[in-house]
Amino acid sequence: MCCGSADVVIGPPCPEADLIMAHLSNVYKKAWLGWVYVIPDFLLETNIRSFLAVSAITIGACALQVVSQFKWDIIPIIYMTNEVIFCDDMIDSLMISTDSFSDASASFTPRVALKQIVNEDDNNSYTRTLQQIKARSRVTILRMDLATDRRGFRIRANQMRMTNSEYVFLMLNIRSTGFGRAGAGKEIRNNLTRFPIKVT
Repeated sequence: MCCGSADVVIGPPCPEADLIMAHLSNVYKKAWLGWVYVIPDFLLETNIRSFLAVSAITIGACALQVVSQFKWDIIPIIYMTNEVIFCDDMIDSLMISTDSFSDASASFTPRVALKQIVNEDDNNSYTRTLQQIKARSRVTILRMDLATDRRGFRIRANQMRMTNSEYVFLMLNIRSTGFGRAGAGKEIRNNLTRFPIKVT
């Protein structure tokens, strides 16, 4: 916030950290949009609601509004799937929102350049998908439940030199198995996901 050229900060996805971000956005005069699943107690006493989304159903529509606001026209979408298919449902809601947005008489219509399920265990396919994204777009929508999956993505993106200021990764997540828990199942005191990255 201090040294970067960000116009807006979205998140983080937990109420305690959102309070800190609200103060920082005021100090550094940057716009901040809270992205939380649970409304924090301190906001229940006010008439102000400053959230992008509070449910999985509306996250697709909200993500599309962010894409539209910044006029990001070519959007790849990558996600992981599992037996719960929560990622699939959220991506489906995004696709439905994209279709209905295109049907409306809008002056801007984003195009989904790639919609791909990635598999952490298939390194070649994962790398090919990231190469396609690198060739087509600089903005990517992600949906990954587990912190280990998000870490794996960040490591691969860093290895492909996709972690500089040219790239934007819009991660669609709400509190789930990957948020607020350590890898060993221990609670994290501040409810933030540990995200250590070891780059060699």
